[in-house]
Amino acid sequence: MTRFLPTLGYFLGMGSYLVYYVQDAVNTPSFSLVRTAAQGASTIQIISTIGMLIATLAGGILSDKLGRRKPFVIVSMIIVAIGLLLLGFFPTWQIVMIGAAILGLGFGMYLAVDLALVTQVLPSANNRAKDMGIINIAMRAQSLGPVIAGFFIRTFNGYTQLFVAGAIIVLLGSVLVLQIKSVR
Repeated sequence: MTRFLPTLGYFLGMGSYLVYYVQDAVNTPSFSLVRTAAQGASTIQIISTIGMLIATLAGGILSDKLGRRKPFVIVSMIIVAIGLLLLGFFPTWQIVMIGAAILGLGFGMYLAVDLALVTQVLPSANNRAKDMGIINIAMRAQSLGPVIAGFFIRTFNGYTQLFVAGAIIVLLGSVLVLQIKSVR
């Protein structure tokens, strides 16, 4: 669940409905280079990906250097939640770009350090391949994102509740990480 929930929360915001979010909710200034919702969604994804690349490298190296995993995973989830809340409550183009960068930084650090944490909590050397397979299935939470996102958008007729739900789901994952006792 510590892998499933953050992945689901992240992909509620950065998943299939991003184009519609840009089209329906984001206030894009007329002087912007973004002319279509698809360009806007692509720009958001690029900004997020750059943040991910930076944070994956930095978070992984720093976590290894300090020999700590849990604080990095928890902080990364909080960062993702902040990014989602920015997208939900401040749908202006400038804030959305900042939110995308924050999301990328948080999720990149999460991906790098959580995988290291996962390898440290595997119960048995004999079953590592099976256990890693199960962990990787948890990453498929992104497949549920569009179904859940569609429900929120339809039910609440907007995107704010979707991003709030994503933030709450990610933060629930951080609470579960606190329960891990065998890793610092």
